[in-house]
This record gives sequence, C-alpha cells and structure tokens, in this order.
Amino acid sequence: MEVSVFTQPHVREVLDEFVEIRLHVDDYSSEETIARNQRFIDYRERLAQSSALPIYVIIDPNNPDRALRIFPQADVPGGNRFRQFLRNHLDTN
Repeated sequence: MEVSVFTQPHVREVLDEFVEIRLHVDDYSSEETIARNQRFIDYRERLAQSSALPIYVIIDPNNPDRALRIFPQADVPGGNRFRQFLRNHLDTN
C-alpha cells in the first residue's frame, strides 16, 4: 500500500491530514532490532486487538494507547476504501 496506494493523489490529499507513524517489524539484523520488533508487535496487538498485517490504525493523539479506527487489510488496487476510512474519521472529528 505504501507504494501503490499512499502515493495516489486522491489518497495522498487525505493522508496529508494525518501524522503518519510506521512500525516495521521485519528487520532481524540484530538482537536490538528483534527486541524492538517485539515491542512494536506487542503495541500493535494491544492497540488493534489483532496480529493482522497490514493493519492501519488511527490513534487518539491525546492517548496513544487508544485506537479510534482500525483498517485491518490492504486496499489494492485503487485505495478507495482506505481513502474513505480516512475521510470518515476526518468528517466525524
């Protein structure tokens, strides 16, 4: 999605309203990165109640342990459902 959806103008214009944070958990180059991966995995599972990948979460900026909305899948091609997920959050807040 990072290449095929996030870069599309109709998605980018909405995504630009958010602060994007990415938690990548696929680096196994050292014990330090493996430990970091596990912290990220634990956070994702606690926050989203899911181990799905990819998973997109809008968090409460005042409480980063609270998920406001969850989109638990890729949306390719097109990204229209993902764009609507973002748009729905902006429209209700």
